[in-house]
Amino acid sequence: MKTRILSFVLILGITAFNITGCGGGGNGSSSGESAGGDDISAGWDSPLMMHVVDDVSQANWEQTVRQLSGAEPVQLNGEPVYITSRDAHTPGSAQAAAYLRGRLESMGFAVTSQPFSCEDVISENLLVRLPGSGGNSSRVVLGAHYDSTNDEDYWDSPGANDNASGAAAVLEAARVLNGHRFTHPIDIVFFGAEEVDFCGAYAYVDDAQASGAVIIGAIILDMIGSYNANYQLTIEGEEEYRGWMGYAAEAISRYSNLDAAQTFESSDSDHVVFQQNGIPAYLLLTSDFDDSYYHTTDDTAAHIQSDFGYQATRAAVGAAAQSALIIE
Repeated sequence: MKTRILSFVLILGITAFNITGCGGGGNGSSSGESAGGDDISAGWDSPLMMHVVDDVSQANWEQTVRQLSGAEPVQLNGEPVYITSRDAHTPGSAQAAAYLRGRLESMGFAVTSQPFSCEDVISENLLVRLPGSGGNSSRVVLGAHYDSTNDEDYWDSPGANDNASGAAAVLEAARVLNGHRFTHPIDIVFFGAEEVDFCGAYAYVDDAQASGAVIIGAIILDMIGSYNANYQLTIEGEEEYRGWMGYAAEAISRYSNLDAAQTFESSDSDHVVFQQNGIPAYLLLTSDFDDSYYHTTDDTAAHIQSDFGYQATRAAVGAAAQSALIIE
């Protein structure tokens, strides 16, 4: 995540949202497409939904954070490798992409690489798609950036919170949601080079729009593993996307032990790129996070709050499944 300024924050009750449809216009649905029509999806408290969110593993999430941030080695080409930096200017970014690709392929996914060049870096996005029913092309995006940075030395950039925590959540979501059926496809995206002016997100959105794809909305995870004394997760979006953000508020309430907060001014992560293109999008991140380790060599797994990241992952999985109208 790039340097950020948080705006007005409101503590949320779930009754503050109308979750019968997603707000916003532009490329996204203005009429609540993800919850309209003949809805045969599973309800929020259905046995299916409870099975899905209860399948989220805290141990999996924590191990992925540790491996992406260099606390534990990863296996690349049969050799143990410590990823000491995922900055897009370093080989560690490609190592992280190779690690994520391997994990996704081990789950049975066919992984699409979306290479791009931007400013002074060459990077790639990784994409897997959970299919929707009946050839439905209107998709939901669940994503996180996998690169990191250190403002003083990008060669030493563990980035455990920023953003191994978000990437680990999306990887766990891919595992949990794999094999289920949805009304709308879910694009699970690992963005490269977020720390270089959101290059990966721009590449993904540009390609999606060029292909004529309709993105119902995007759910972006960034910095969900840092300590927060109030156990509070922020939903960062814009006023016109209140309906879309409501899925997150409902999921936080039902599937986690966290409190929800909302801010109506977006900045400094990949969700902004979607919003700039008229696509409903929000960011999930720790409220009032401890930023003393932010963009430093001390953003390590030792400073991660595992239970918070696990609870946030449960909420993100629930929000994605309901937004895409899970069927079975």
